[in-house]
Amino acid sequence: MYWVKTTNIASIIMKTRIEEIMKAKGVNATQFAREVGIKQAALSHILKERNNPSLDMVMKICQAYPDVNLRWLLYGEGQMTTPDGSSHAVETATPSNPSDETPGSFPLWGLETSGTHTSPSDTTPSPEEKIRYVELPARKVVEVRIFFDDGTYETLMPSK
Repeated sequence: MYWVKTTNIASIIMKTRIEEIMKAKGVNATQFAREVGIKQAALSHILKERNNPSLDMVMKICQAYPDVNLRWLLYGEGQMTTPDGSSHAVETATPSNPSDETPGSFPLWGLETSGTHTSPSDTTPSPEEKIRYVELPARKVVEVRIFFDDGTYETLMPSK
């Protein structure tokens, strides 16, 4: 049997961007973790492409380095740093005029929806439409596994 390591493209991209920030700020991994307020091990796992950074970690990076552009960090859009020294986190999360946004786009997450945009009022059924409720079969527990800190586990199965 052969084991093949698969690499997540997102982890490589985020790792590269974090390394670029560290290089631009002139800090090593230990200093970066301390300034951002994360554990050295968590940063090490990201730099070794074992884990992706959490949203909490991304926000801590933007708080520690307010000049780092949040959109660049998340999506690679724009420059690494912003000229005014703000990460634009608040601007992006709460646009000043929501009607300026195109329907179906979510600027903070970079998601696009396909098809037409529907507002909540569009989804309300008309009196002619009937709502159908489909009853799903009851789910049954097949197996429960309990993992212990000594590396062992126990499998529990319901009696029949």
